[in-house]
Amino acid sequence: MPRLMAQNGNWLVEVKPWYVVGETDDNPDITKYMGYYRLKIGYQLGDAVLSAQGQYNWNTGYGGAELGVSYPLTKHVRVYTQVYSGYGESLIDYNFNQTRVGVGVMLNDLF
Repeated sequence: MPRLMAQNGNWLVEVKPWYVVGETDDNPDITKYMGYYRLKIGYQLGDAVLSAQGQYNWNTGYGGAELGVSYPLTKHVRVYTQVYSGYGESLIDYNFNQTRVGVGVMLNDLF
């Protein structure tokens, strides 16, 4: 899928639109909960990277949002913490409203 990205100084903005084509038997109502796009915003604050992303369907009122912070451990490895709330956290349970907290390792970066 295409994505539109712009970076200016310490800011990064990305929009990733999508549209379901072909067979929709597996998840026929996925766009009801996931919408048709994802918006991601990132800000580099020193060595840390702050990020926010979300998707929303304006017709149904369903969506989800994620806030994240990453900090470098080495040149190519970062520790990452995130909080997600809403629908669409995963494709398995996209139609369940949930809040999750995660901590992990990131091998790539927004910037």
